[in-house]
Amino acid sequence: MNAYYQIPLSFGTILKREKLKKCDLVQSIKNFIHLIILSNFQEYRRDSSFGCDMWESEFEILPSETKWQTQIKNSIASSIKLYETRLEDVNISIETKETTSLMKRIKINISGTMKQTAEPFTHQETIYLCPKSIDKN
Repeated sequence: MNAYYQIPLSFGTILKREKLKKCDLVQSIKNFIHLIILSNFQEYRRDSSFGCDMWESEFEILPSETKWQTQIKNSIASSIKLYETRLEDVNISIETKETTSLMKRIKINISGTMKQTAEPFTHQETIYLCPKSIDKN
């Protein structure tokens, strides 16, 4: 059953008073997690803590890749726990790969259980950061 609105919302559709596209529970959760990951803290005026720490350190040189991965993993986990309440037992893993000297691929794997149905949930995001410089110690 498609009971959730698909994001991004089409404002043209709203202004024309047409029906908005809808999606199922799984897609709705995936869309919301995507929004959390791509949002910087303080982007959303009504709640400055909505988002992810990934963008805070995008242009910084960090002491180690492991420390950065842990920081991002904890930030995503905290935001999902706080804002995506339809999931429980959330696990996150992050893999990084340098694709060029200036670009880094970040693969984020998220798994958990949907509270409403008790079914397993998995989601994967792949993000390319550029410029990203991490000193590998």
